[in-house]
Amino acid sequence: MLWPQFRTRPTLARYLYDWGAIDEPSARFENLVALELLARTELWTESGGEEWGLAFIRNREGKETDFLLLRRRRPFCLLECKLTRTDVESHHRLFASKLGGIPIVQLVSEHGVLKAFDRDVVIVSASRFLS
Repeated sequence: MLWPQFRTRPTLARYLYDWGAIDEPSARFENLVALELLARTELWTESGGEEWGLAFIRNREGKETDFLLLRRRRPFCLLECKLTRTDVESHHRLFASKLGGIPIVQLVSEHGVLKAFDRDVVIVSASRFLS
C-alpha cells in the first residue's frame, strides 16, 4: 500500500503515442520514455507471469516524480526524466524513502552518462537504460 500523503495515477492518459508531435523538448523526451516504459511493463507482465505497472507520484505540495514502476502492485523504482544531468532533487529521495527505500533512476537525454550516487541513486543515459 502506498503512503496516504502520495497519490499515484496511471500514466497512459498523460502521454501521446506520437511523441514526435510534441514541440517542447523536455515533454517530448518524457513522452518517449513513457511509451518505452509502458511497452516494457506490458511485455514483462505478459511474458513473465508477474504484474508490472506504471504510475507517477505527486505529493500535496505538487512535487512530482515522472514515473513509479510497480511490481506486483508494489513500488519498485522511481524514474525521473531530464534533458541534461542535474542533481537529483530532494523530493525524489523523500518519495523513495517513504516508499520503502526503492531506487531512484534519473534518465537523461545525453549519451554516455552513467553515475551512481549512494546505494540507490543512478543517473544514466536513457539510451543506455532502455537498450
